Amino acid sequence: MNKHKPKRLILLAALAFAALALPRPACAQDTDPLLDRQPYDYTQPHEGPNSLQHWHLFLNGGFFLDGMEGQDVELRSLGAGLFTFGIRYKLQPVRWFALGLGLNYRASVFELKREGNYFTPAGLPPTRSESMNFHNGGAEAFLRLTFGRRGNVMGKFLDLGGYLDGVLEAHLYVADDPLPGVGRVSVRESRLDYTSGSEHGLRARLGFNRYVLSASYRLSDLLQHPELDAEFPRLSLALEVGLHR
Repeated sequence: MNKHKPKRLILLAALAFAALALPRPACAQDTDPLLDRQPYDYTQPHEGPNSLQHWHLFLNGGFFLDGMEGQDVELRSLGAGLFTFGIRYKLQPVRWFALGLGLNYRASVFELKREGNYFTPAGLPPTRSESMNFHNGGAEAFLRLTFGRRGNVMGKFLDLGGYLDGVLEAHLYVADDPLPGVGRVSVRESRLDYTSGSEHGLRARLGFNRYVLSASYRLSDLLQHPELDAEFPRLSLALEVGLHR
């Protein structure tokens, strides 16, 4: 028997033990490419749009889609629009669901089609144009469903909720050319007694990070005129921009 054979076996066993005991380099570790991902959807950040709580400002502008209700008043083509500015709060306990509240200021304008006087006092000659403006302050509540992968951004979402506005001020603007050479004369009438003091409705939003398509439907009436069969459009569509990253 070779007298060096036991020493070789001992040396090989020591090398094998050392190879097993030493940590393997990262490149040699067994990895699953399907699990080797950044945990964006599983670790909620402490701040930012995808955190537990988040505040942000927003603004939007849009128009009303449907026409006047009733037979006594008509609107000009594309004569009804709105602008909104506000702040919104979101509480997101899980990555796919959130609850939210919002406060906003909204201005709406309705330009009336000229076929005589609609809201100007009886007995006055027909005016050149008539429009009614509403300035509202309101609140909203909504629930949010989010979908798709995202980092610390708002991501894709669907909001469903409702709103309640108080009419801060309603104005009737009347413009006319009374006499040749005098120029246009504009009159603003306030404290109207035939408009509602509040409005409420439903709202839905489809968002792609900071860009949002918003639709609202007013359930209440704005006009309470004793002699006119008319109501302003209820359905509006707006493009919104969130002032966040």
